[in-house]
Amino acid sequence: MTRNTINISLLFVLCMSLLICTRVAQAEEEGADWVKALKSTELEPNEQETKKTASKDAEDTNGIDVRNPSELRTHASSYLKDGDVENAIILVEKAIELQPEDTDGRQIYADALEQKLKAQTERDPHTFNQCIKQWYFLFKNAEYPEMANLAAKHLKDLSGKSPYIWPTAKMYLTRVLMSEQGATESAPQISEEPVQIH
Repeated sequence: MTRNTINISLLFVLCMSLLICTRVAQAEEEGADWVKALKSTELEPNEQETKKTASKDAEDTNGIDVRNPSELRTHASSYLKDGDVENAIILVEKAIELQPEDTDGRQIYADALEQKLKAQTERDPHTFNQCIKQWYFLFKNAEYPEMANLAAKHLKDLSGKSPYIWPTAKMYLTRVLMSEQGATESAPQISEEPVQIH
């Protein structure tokens, strides 16, 4: 009797392990699809921001090799340290266009967007969504656990929801992204739960 109970328990544990492994693999595939989509899309600046930055582009990139992502990141990081968030965003966006998979550039971009959000009295949904997407990209593609934990902390601080409890990118992002003006009809589903920003 005891042996049968142990065999049944062991069989149950093996089945559950197989089920969990299958779900994790599916979640990783869905997350990988999202990451590929994020990598393939260009950055989406607001029209208003595009007009502002277009005039600044010529003067801000003087003396900076705009074909060198490393140099762009370095200058963006120094602009960010000096508190010039707008110029940092311009340079790091160019760096990300040249090297979409670069986690250093994404981190600088996420930090700059987050500083921009902190300076706003009323949160801009586009800036918020871009910031969340960058931190989520870092969370999913971090080379080291420390980076994943840092990204998860920023995501939790920004949205009030931890990415660890949602198995797929789509599930997490649907819960935290804000509705933008002129968005599609699916936007109200995204904003059913209000986004908590600290």
